Amino acid sequence: MPKPTWGRRGGDRVRAPAPGSPEPAAEGTLFRAASRRMNRYDLEARAGHLDEVLQFAPYLALTHTVAVSAVLLLFWSDAHRTYLLILFGSVAGPITLAAIGAQRYRRRRLGERDIVTGHRLAALFSLILGLAWASMPLTLLPAAGPQDQTFVVSIGAGLMATTYTFGSLAHLGLVYSTPIALGSLAALFLVGGPANWWLAMLMGVYSAFVAFTAGRMGRLSEQRIIDRVRVGEQNETISLLLHDFEARTSDWLWETDSLGRLQHVSERIGQVTGEDPTVLHEASFAALFLGVRNPRPMSPEIAEILALVAERKAFRERVVEVTIGGLTRWWRLSGRPITDGAEIFLGFRGVGSDITDTRQSEARIAYLASYDPLTGLANRTQFQEVATQLCARARTRGEACALLYLDL
Repeated sequence: MPKPTWGRRGGDRVRAPAPGSPEPAAEGTLFRAASRRMNRYDLEARAGHLDEVLQFAPYLALTHTVAVSAVLLLFWSDAHRTYLLILFGSVAGPITLAAIGAQRYRRRRLGERDIVTGHRLAALFSLILGLAWASMPLTLLPAAGPQDQTFVVSIGAGLMATTYTFGSLAHLGLVYSTPIALGSLAALFLVGGPANWWLAMLMGVYSAFVAFTAGRMGRLSEQRIIDRVRVGEQNETISLLLHDFEARTSDWLWETDSLGRLQHVSERIGQVTGEDPTVLHEASFAALFLGVRNPRPMSPEIAEILALVAERKAFRERVVEVTIGGLTRWWRLSGRPITDGAEIFLGFRGVGSDITDTRQSEARIAYLASYDPLTGLANRTQFQEVATQLCARARTRGEACALLYLDL
């Protein structure tokens, strides 16, 4: 009997069905959907890692080119020139190619294959760069004087510090810095002497510190990128749900910034207001009711809502009457102020509904309750209501009144 296999999803182990074994339809579908989501997270996270490293490629190329040029000039008279030229080519050549490739990578839309290739090339360039610099202390330190030895050790320590530029790809930093650390330690031990042994010990501590902190920063950067990917997907899902919500109902969402300007104006708002969404975007909140090109009159209900927004007070289910295209419409709006964690006002957010059909139906029902639908004349209910009001008013004023009732 085939055994089930195990995989990972997020931080949990996920058991996949054994090959050939039946799986419940719903559970299998959920598992495959989760796997696709996992692959998407992983792909976008890896793309984010690579993009973060490629941003620093031009600066890294400039730093290493300056450093290897300084070594070439300072040791041109004392060291073997062939080695110096090989060192210069081994550092300046790959780092220049990496910077050019980084610019090309960032200009194009990367697929899964491009991202995988980019990670491999980055690891290859890091290894070449680390091995090239590792040869420097081994070659130059034994024959150098005290001053030049200090320069070589300083260059090695400075190069170790560039490990932080690898960001979330901590393994690239290790591939790059480990050869440099081992080469510096080996050269210091080969030269010998108490001072160099102490220096080797300090270099070892420094290398361990750089590796630890770079790894820690890499993990934090990786988590930040993953969180950014997840937030992006959540925003995309929420946006789709909101669009579906607006498409299926008569409701629509509105939002303003801290200055009272409309934000994220949807097509639904454009349909309701009869305005172009691009024109309404960044327009004042009052333009939602009064229009932009042809201002409409302001009713007391509209003025009250605008006053509440100006005072940053929440309101709920306020009904306003507006004129759109010469027709009277009724909206019901709710809104509340939004703030950040520091209670700083960011704007307003709310929902609106076009309740014109409901109001017209209610008005029609009220009319039919008081008037005859055939003749349009008041019916007995309306007659009794009006007669009662008139008699009550006469009685309140102390006036004499008479009622003539003629039943046809």
